[in-house]
Amino acid sequence: MSQLDAVLPAGGRITGEFAKAAGVEVKALITVDRQPILVRTIKALRDSGKIRRIAVVGPQEALDAAAAAGADGLVEEGRSGPENVYRGLEWLTGQPDGSTSRVLISATDLPYITSDTIRAFVDTCPAEAQAAVGVTTRQAFLARFPGSDNIWVPLREGEITNGSVFVVDPELLIRNRQRFEQAFDARKSQFRMARLVGLRVLLELLLHRLSLGTIERRCSAILGGRARAVLSSPPELAFDVDQFSEYRYVGSKAERRANAVPP
Repeated sequence: MSQLDAVLPAGGRITGEFAKAAGVEVKALITVDRQPILVRTIKALRDSGKIRRIAVVGPQEALDAAAAAGADGLVEEGRSGPENVYRGLEWLTGQPDGSTSRVLISATDLPYITSDTIRAFVDTCPAEAQAAVGVTTRQAFLARFPGSDNIWVPLREGEITNGSVFVVDPELLIRNRQRFEQAFDARKSQFRMARLVGLRVLLELLLHRLSLGTIERRCSAILGGRARAVLSSPPELAFDVDQFSEYRYVGSKAERRANAVPP
C-alpha cells in the first residue's frame, strides 16, 4: 500500500479527578514518558514511513503542540468527534494535489502507539478494503497488558476488541456520514453497535454465534463498500486512555520501568 494521508482528531476532553491528575483537560495532551500523546502519535506516523500528510483537528492548545511536532494541517475543532474527522478530511481534499485514495484515522489517546505498530497495521490491511479496522483478541491484549481491562465482544473466533486506528476510503466515509456519527455514539456498547448492523447480528451476538465474517459482510452491505477486520492488529492500537483507571495503569507501568534494576 502506498503512502496514506492521516487525520488525527484531538478534541477529546477529560474532567474531574482524571484531569487533575493528568494536569490537562485535552486527552491528546496527556503526558507519557515526558511527551504528550499527540506528539508521540505524530512522531510514530512520520517514522513509520507510511504517512504523507498529517491533519490535526482540535483546540488551540492541541494545534500548538501539533505545529511544534511538524503536523501539516492545523484545523480548528468542531462540536463532536465525527465532525472533527470530517474537518480533517476537508482539509486534505482541499490541498492542491488532493488526498490519497486511502486515509488513516487515528485516535490521539493511544499511549503505546509506535512506528512499528503503525507499519504492522497498514501492511496487513487488505488492499481491496475500503474500510479497515484493527481487531485484537483478549488473549493477545492481556499478554501485552496484563491486569488491564477493555470492552470484549464474544465471537466464534474468541473474545475480541477493536483498535482505534482505521484505514478508510474518504469517499466512502463522506457518503456514510450519518452512519458514522451513529456508530461513534454507540462505540462503547457492543449491543448498540450490533443493533446498528441489524437484528440478525444482535441475535447471533447474544447466542455467541457471531463471526467476524458475518460482521464484515453486513458492514460492507450497509456502507456500500468493502469493510474488513484486521485480526492481527497490534494490541497497542487498542489501548487508549479513555478512563482514569487506564491512565493509572499507564503510570504504574512507567513507574515499574523506572524502578527496574538493570541486568
